[in-house]
Amino acid sequence: NRFSTMEEFRIALGIPRLKAVTEKTYEIFISYSIEDQGYAEIISAGLEELGLGCWLAQRDIPPGDDWASAIHDAIHQAKAFLLILSNFSNHSIQIEREVTLADSKNLPIFCIRTEDVILSGALSAYLKNIQWLDFFELPTKPGIEKLTKTIRKGLSHSYHLHPRGSSPDQTQPSIIVHE
Repeated sequence: NRFSTMEEFRIALGIPRLKAVTEKTYEIFISYSIEDQGYAEIISAGLEELGLGCWLAQRDIPPGDDWASAIHDAIHQAKAFLLILSNFSNHSIQIEREVTLADSKNLPIFCIRTEDVILSGALSAYLKNIQWLDFFELPTKPGIEKLTKTIRKGLSHSYHLHPRGSSPDQTQPSIIVHE
């Protein structure tokens, strides 16, 4: 026998990995630069403690899976997109791709800043009209609660969103979070 498990056989044939019945569900795709992973984990843990499931690339992509496909699938399955905006993510081509994909799926986009960042290039086009939350220090419980409330409010009103280019006011983003 060339394969010791059925999973090895499926992989050899190029058949996608079977999703485990216990695989977690999530509402929020968290986009972050690898340099901000610790920060992303703190945000994710806080949101999950308050009942919002999160997807983090480093944690939720199994070893051996195709990274680009996993990111694509996760954004398509998410109900909302949360960007952790730092100087690192502000200059990341991968982050630009993720924001572009989230926008093309008309996901509500939320943004938290970890430092005072002036938006660069492509991110500016997507985020300049979105109100973000500033967490220049590690987020506190009240800060995470505010973020959770903001996301839940956005999710509950997401049916009011118009795809870009079809809203009466062409200058408005997919969602604006007012806090």
